[in-house]
Amino acid sequence: MEYLLDQNYSPGAPGTPNVNITSVNEYKKFMLNEFIKDKSDRLLKGKNKKYFTDLILSIKNKDDIQNYYKAIMKEFNAEYLFLRYNQQIDYFNDWIKKSDQHYWITIIRNPYDRAVSNRITHNWSDKDICNFTSKYGEIIEKIYDNEKFILLYYEDLVDDSEKEIKNIADRLNIKYDKIIIDQLIGSDNKLYRSQGSNLVLKGKDHREGEEYNGIYSSSVNKDINFIKKHLSKNVIEKLHNIICKYPTCFQRYKDMSLSLQNKM
Repeated sequence: MEYLLDQNYSPGAPGTPNVNITSVNEYKKFMLNEFIKDKSDRLLKGKNKKYFTDLILSIKNKDDIQNYYKAIMKEFNAEYLFLRYNQQIDYFNDWIKKSDQHYWITIIRNPYDRAVSNRITHNWSDKDICNFTSKYGEIIEKIYDNEKFILLYYEDLVDDSEKEIKNIADRLNIKYDKIIIDQLIGSDNKLYRSQGSNLVLKGKDHREGEEYNGIYSSSVNKDINFIKKHLSKNVIEKLHNIICKYPTCFQRYKDMSLSLQNKM
């Protein structure tokens, strides 16, 4: 089985690779670049690098991309394949058409908390914050009722991570004996380190990370004064309008948004 995992909030986020999956050549360039620049063994897990580069080079069309995933699963004797496609939620409809075993999981977060984080960590502009929040809401409104789409809220993961992960596993009919959430392995094949905007506020690079002690609760329910300090009145008003415009996606944040508006 193959599942697509979308872990981030903002499609096409500034400063992140935005691979155009409709362009096979662009996909191949991106994948080859990932292997070339990677100095560790994290993408290979001990396998021969030439095996994978040859697979990538053999891709001629979008169907070959599907075969590439299947070859990876066979090589690693994997029953499930999770892919992280941060910026490509607009690829949802194409993805689920490729197999009845394809799903898409998206995690969203309070738009104000997300905006503050993007401003502090990545210096997003007002325009970027509003455009990408609106785009995400628009897409989710269209696909929300699809049985292949699974929507999670970041706040629920913080509140009870094990419960939310179990719900996903049960939804996908994935068998498990125990869910371990305190020994996560990062993309560098080492114990995962939390990366958050709080590190930037301490004068550090967020990519340095810090010891992982569970999904960090400091990134949710930020103080209203803290939000006002980092976001302009114009952005706060626009985010409120987006929340109201796309209730399927953002309904749970409406009361908080109204409260923020009243304190402006």
